[in-house]
Amino acid sequence: EPVAPVLDAELTRLGHQVAVTRRADTVLAAPTFDAVLLILGPEAEPGLELLAELKAVPEGIPPVVVLAVGDGATAVVPRALTLGADDYVLGADPALLEHRLVSVAERLMLR
Repeated sequence: EPVAPVLDAELTRLGHQVAVTRRADTVLAAPTFDAVLLILGPEAEPGLELLAELKAVPEGIPPVVVLAVGDGATAVVPRALTLGADDYVLGADPALLEHRLVSVAERLMLR
């Protein structure tokens, strides 16, 4: 079962505005996102490229990026953190993801 629709429904139910896309250009063209939940699976390289581009946006503050990492992608976590991911969770538990997104956003606001 694809994880994005489940997360979309649950985060929407919790009161968050959610936009689901598989296209990096959609995310990069909308610098108004406060947070990006990047789901990494076995083919993680495109997601890492998007992460690097998100964190390199010259204007404004880059969005908070939290990774949801599948079993086949755990080896890329250190590289993703080096590229600028703010946090990660293993798996895709909606409540845990919401907690991590809120926690990271609060930490960043204190800076």
